[in-house]
Amino acid sequence: MTFQNFYVLENILNHGDFALISAERFDALPKVNIANTLRLREDVMRLRPSGGYYVNFTATKGQYDHHKERGFMVLSVADDDVMKLAAKYRQESVIFGHNGYWVQRYADGSGRPEIVLVGWHLVGPEETDNFTEIQLTDGKFVRFALEYPK
Repeated sequence: MTFQNFYVLENILNHGDFALISAERFDALPKVNIANTLRLREDVMRLRPSGGYYVNFTATKGQYDHHKERGFMVLSVADDDVMKLAAKYRQESVIFGHNGYWVQRYADGSGRPEIVLVGWHLVGPEETDNFTEIQLTDGKFVRFALEYPK
């Protein structure tokens, strides 16, 4: 699935039900990260939203703490299902959005409490760290950053 235009993506970010998840790790070889991303894609395709027959998702890429990472925005799936995938791929955390309420939940067993995020904002190509990017069907990219509490 790819978003047709920015306004559809903006609506999902502001009002949707989604998770941002990756299978990549900063300490893994590139070929391991690619293989894990492909396996995560297959795992995501097997998820079923409540009342649905298939899950909608789109590829993402970004950079977080100076590490490039590919992942997915997965729509309308249970948080527990996503957290199981995060644990499977040894991810530190996952971002969830539920009707404008954003949280970062830790999946690494650290016991750290979730972080309630303030929201998101658009950033341009000059932003080189801590962003997520999604390609629209027209080939344009939307790059946004999460807003953490101060």
